[in-house]
Amino acid sequence: MLNNLREILNDSKKNSPVMEAYYYAYNQVEPESEEETLEGVLDLLCAGHVTLSSACTNCCMFLAQYPEVADKLREEIEEQHFRTQGDSTSHKELDYTTINNMSYLNAVVKEVLRLCPPAGGGFRKALKSFELGVSFACQYTHTQCSVLNNANDPECS
Repeated sequence: MLNNLREILNDSKKNSPVMEAYYYAYNQVEPESEEETLEGVLDLLCAGHVTLSSACTNCCMFLAQYPEVADKLREEIEEQHFRTQGDSTSHKELDYTTINNMSYLNAVVKEVLRLCPPAGGGFRKALKSFELGVSFACQYTHTQCSVLNNANDPECS
């Protein structure tokens, strides 16, 4: 599998911006750390696959539960994809910029991620001691942050 990753990293035309960043890092590392960099790429691909599929599944579930939201979302997508000029209808390519400018789509995705974050949280290490509310963390203390609790806490909004 690592040999396949080497081929993907060396073929820059197939790469996404994230893979291009790994490609740059891959070309900057010493030969003895090549395997570590390739393992990082593999970790990124696996983690991205699981979180993306989880988010898509949750989005489909909510759209099925709220058909009025699905209808409004479909209208926005069709409005961007189909253009009517006179008697003819043309198709407009849905590129990154067009999709990114769909306000209702973005709101739906953000709400799905808020209600059902694909990752439960993360771990951090304090680089210096700090106080947060009534809690105190010493330098180099490992802490866990909960995405779900933060996303649903009115004080974090």
